[in-house]
Amino acid sequence: TSVAEVPPLAPVPAAPPAPPLFVGEEGLSGNVPDLVDYYGNKAPEQVGEEAAVARRRGEWVYELYSVLVHSGGTYGGHYYAYIKNMDDGSWHRFDDSSVTPMVEGFSKVQSAWGGAGSSASAYMLMYRKITDAPTALPAAVEVPPFLRDMMEEQRRARARAAELAEKDRQRFKLPVFAMMTAHAGFLTDINPRPEDTLGDTKVLALAYLAESRQRLQQLDAGGAPPLEPKHTRLRRYCRGLGVPREVFANADAHKTIAALGIKSGDPLYIEVKAPDAAWLPYVPDAFTLKVYVYDSASDDFDEPRTLQIRKG
Repeated sequence: TSVAEVPPLAPVPAAPPAPPLFVGEEGLSGNVPDLVDYYGNKAPEQVGEEAAVARRRGEWVYELYSVLVHSGGTYGGHYYAYIKNMDDGSWHRFDDSSVTPMVEGFSKVQSAWGGAGSSASAYMLMYRKITDAPTALPAAVEVPPFLRDMMEEQRRARARAAELAEKDRQRFKLPVFAMMTAHAGFLTDINPRPEDTLGDTKVLALAYLAESRQRLQQLDAGGAPPLEPKHTRLRRYCRGLGVPREVFANADAHKTIAALGIKSGDPLYIEVKAPDAAWLPYVPDAFTLKVYVYDSASDDFDEPRTLQIRKG
């Protein structure tokens, strides 16, 4: 029931008034427009029997605009509401912070009337008195300043959250490898943004490497050089051969990873040297060999060692 026609609150006349008339969402005959359209956007010739009811019975015509619902049982449940948009006649479900349009229309609202097998029950129906003036949202000048400020702050917060979510969606996934024990192994995946610099990416990789080395107690075992940024560098990495490749220059630290041609999924290698040691040169055209050493005592092979041999 969406429209109710009731007699005015006045002394009882000599002849009793007509009983209240309840009009369905689709109208008296089931195929006429919604009454709100008569006072909203539709032209008078488009209006059906509901508009005639309003004209005939004067100002005492009411329209259902909200249904408060409890879903659950006696000892617990959930509250939500159906509210009608007075501009276009559509119904929406207000459920905590979620507002969902009801594509099924008023039939979905009617499912809250309860009945066998239903846990939803409408406990309050709210009607509005229909007037000749169109029903619309309050104008901006009618909204108190503190509410306008609150709404604007919420709008900015939503915009910031959407911007951060979009940046997170665009983050790269870069697998990082390092010398963990006696050979290079997978360290972690890092997720920099395309606009992050290579220096920022190196900081992320070093943080994971420091945590991993402490976990493996390499610092106490001896032989592992300290993690000082000036004694570390990033290189590209070949996962197939298990060897580091091209070295990024110091000047690349201030360039973005996108500008350096690094794509999501490209593996990187974090290399560490002792403070008094020199960096091993990278030879692009060197042969790469994997050597497996057989241990006769255990009748097994040791971990493979990778060698790079210059041509000629």
